[in-house]
Amino acid sequence: MNPGFKAEVVEETATIKVIRNSDGLLAEVPKGRTGSSIPHYSSLPLWTPEDWKKCKEENFRRDDPVRKIDIAALKKEHPRTRD
Repeated sequence: MNPGFKAEVVEETATIKVIRNSDGLLAEVPKGRTGSSIPHYSSLPLWTPEDWKKCKEENFRRDDPVRKIDIAALKKEHPRTRD
């Protein structure tokens, strides 16, 4: 998916942050902990067929230059000992 959803802090309280990640998921993340914690996902980015249609048109374009694969660069990186 290119571009992804905008990652942002949607809401913040004394104990949690509600964030939207680049996949579009809303998640509650505890504040003040060291290390990582498993987020509590609370909402999905797509709920209706119309949501999917809009997302597909904006984020899954077949003509996007990012989707073009540089075959020559891949061949150059490929180990010679493999076929």
